[in-house]
Amino acid sequence: MALGERPVRVEAERGASVPRGPEGRRWLRIVIALLWVLSCSVLGSALLVLPWLGLWERNYFASLAPGWSAVWLSPYLRGAVTGVGVVNVGISFCELLRLWKWWFPEES
Repeated sequence: MALGERPVRVEAERGASVPRGPEGRRWLRIVIALLWVLSCSVLGSALLVLPWLGLWERNYFASLAPGWSAVWLSPYLRGAVTGVGVVNVGISFCELLRLWKWWFPEES
């Protein structure tokens, strides 16, 4: 069923018609998509910023062993974590764009 078509109606026990199909749960899809966009953007923003704050140096994993501290404080690891954050923020923007196109389809 295309997005512009009417949903199929099924008669309930008491005679009331209930919308079935993809149009009946459109709000649920929108809420789930918005929660996904929000979680990706928050996680990505945290991964962008946290490796470069002082909090990164004072955590449990940096104090596990002397070797771990050198790896944990390496600018290469910090850059890799920041790169994962950039990917997460990019995913959130792509998902938001996809949701926008689905919510407001182009009329040709």
